[in-house]
Amino acid sequence: MPAKPVPRATSRCIIATCLSAILPGLGQLYLEQFVKGAVLLFVFGSAAGLFYVNSLPVTEWHDLLRFKPAAVEETSDEAERTDFGIHLWTFDDGEKLMFRPLWYLKISALIQAGLCWLYAVVNVWSGRGGEPGGTRQGGRAYLIPILICLAIFALGCQNMGNSGLGKAEKLLQTGKPREAAAQLEAFIAAKPEHPKSRMLLGEAYDELKRYNDALEQFQMASQLYAAQPTERVEARLRLARTYLKFGDRDSAFRVLRIILHGTSDAAVLRDITALVGDSYKAKQLTHGNSDNYSPTFSPDGTQIAFASFRLDNGEIYLMDLNGRIRKRVTFTTDFNDSSPAFMKTPNYLFYSSEPKSSREAKVPIQSSGSTPIYSAFNVTHIHSKVTRAVLPISFGARVPRASPTANQVVYESNADGNLELYLLNLDGIALGQITPEQIQPKRITFNETDDGSPAFFPDGQRIIFVSSRKEAPRNDAPGNQVNQLYTIDIDGKNERHFNPNRYDCYNPTVSPDGKTIAYVSARDGDTEIYLIDADGKNMRRITGDIGVSIHPAFSPDGRHLAFVSDRNRSGTFHIYLMSFDEPFTREELVERLQR
Repeated sequence: MPAKPVPRATSRCIIATCLSAILPGLGQLYLEQFVKGAVLLFVFGSAAGLFYVNSLPVTEWHDLLRFKPAAVEETSDEAERTDFGIHLWTFDDGEKLMFRPLWYLKISALIQAGLCWLYAVVNVWSGRGGEPGGTRQGGRAYLIPILICLAIFALGCQNMGNSGLGKAEKLLQTGKPREAAAQLEAFIAAKPEHPKSRMLLGEAYDELKRYNDALEQFQMASQLYAAQPTERVEARLRLARTYLKFGDRDSAFRVLRIILHGTSDAAVLRDITALVGDSYKAKQLTHGNSDNYSPTFSPDGTQIAFASFRLDNGEIYLMDLNGRIRKRVTFTTDFNDSSPAFMKTPNYLFYSSEPKSSREAKVPIQSSGSTPIYSAFNVTHIHSKVTRAVLPISFGARVPRASPTANQVVYESNADGNLELYLLNLDGIALGQITPEQIQPKRITFNETDDGSPAFFPDGQRIIFVSSRKEAPRNDAPGNQVNQLYTIDIDGKNERHFNPNRYDCYNPTVSPDGKTIAYVSARDGDTEIYLIDADGKNMRRITGDIGVSIHPAFSPDGRHLAFVSDRNRSGTFHIYLMSFDEPFTREELVERLQR
């Protein structure tokens, strides 16, 4: 007899069972044994099957009665409905062969909804078709949905097994390493050969400063990842980082040499380079015993404006990309000028100015709204030296950043009790004749916590800034919220937590093409500069020398990054210029690791 198509009722039950196989994964239930999973599959499949059976006309129920004698299956062709059940007939003599009540049919349908996948497999390999009297070819009509069902169920079981890891990883991301460690220890007790759990436990121990325990976990993860070279490299990099934090430079360099010997991947080489120094070559632009800070590039990329404390107060200067001083811009001996920003109108510099209170420079990473701010805004023409006051000291304004598309400035101020972001729109105003009475600041953020360190995206319509909100991850210390990066439109809408993590982040700035964010982060025992893609992925550290590195600034062509560091061992801050066109070669890296 030729194979018949799969009955509609049976097809629906197979679909229902396939869908039910997803539910274990969605439920994130932890089941160690396949038998438990199969029981769960049957329960969900039966429930789904009953839903479909009740939605079918009663004449289609006989399609679900798969467990009938072959003789009956081959001759039964029609059915007579009653209010209590169904009579099955044959063509031969019209005799009623059997009567099945409705409750019997429902139970049969319910059982087969849960077991149709198993029954179909038996049919396929026993030579029977998908219909009564069918052939092996007919039975194969079940094969594709059955394979899909089993594949999805296997994925669901895998997700169930990894659900504990997901929870632990979430705890780590939200700054709760102690709770994560407890979960991971229990997980590893059941699955000691699971490499990812070892990696996560090592990170938790590292956060808790249990460095010996962290080293043990990273070493074990490296061994378990023997057949996965990419993951093994990451485990070894974590091992080297922990050795460095532990103060064991020799062991760290030994691990890094092993990694270097087995890879030529450029990204891995940059990671190794950042652990022993900068990822790209950088040259020192300023020198001497005075602090130099707050660098920013001119629109044509040929000069850098910066603040310097070389005359016992902060003044604004211009230098070329070789560090040669070209011009002093401000002359305010009783004030400290800093944070220069080039306006859209050519040759105008916008900057903050606060009364001089000591002979020591203040080089802040992040302002605090609880600390009074006595700072004004001025704008100066770099050639004529004509200077105009923009905002008085009473506004408590600081850290101005100019828009690349208009005469607009975003800044931070605690004028309303805590640190918030404000926008100045100076379009249509002659900067050489501006007066404070013409200024109408517009408040952008309204939060109970501090918002500061703003910077424009290249389109001039969005801002990235630093804030510590209620949703920001906490460190292990109770009540210690961390500073995180957020983005917002200049009209105060579409605020978004940019890259949730458990580390402090400061000084964000956006590349000219809008694809990369540079920022400062305190992690791995040091304060360094990191790059991250604009989608919040692919974070990489690019500075790693002795001391801290802060205040990053992109050149207009995106090929250079100016930054501030005290790496010169003199105790002063100087400005450095990093070139993204000059990564360290493999040979240079090998030489550095031999020292």
